[in-house]
Amino acid sequence: MAFRLESTPKGNLLSTETRIHAMDPETMRAFTAYWFVIRPFSDAIRREVLRVVAHRAETAQRPH
Repeated sequence: MAFRLESTPKGNLLSTETRIHAMDPETMRAFTAYWFVIRPFSDAIRREVLRVVAHRAETAQRPH
């Protein structure tokens, strides 16, 4: 999992990204089955991480 922080006209955007590279069709099928089971939990973890980061960024004291 990687995090990406982008500056936009409306503010900063933090996103996550996961990449995989299956070397053959059998590996891709196995990963697809794995991801089908894991994805809801992965999504929940990502959303929670992003929520916590956003909360901390929005409530952090700015330097004077």
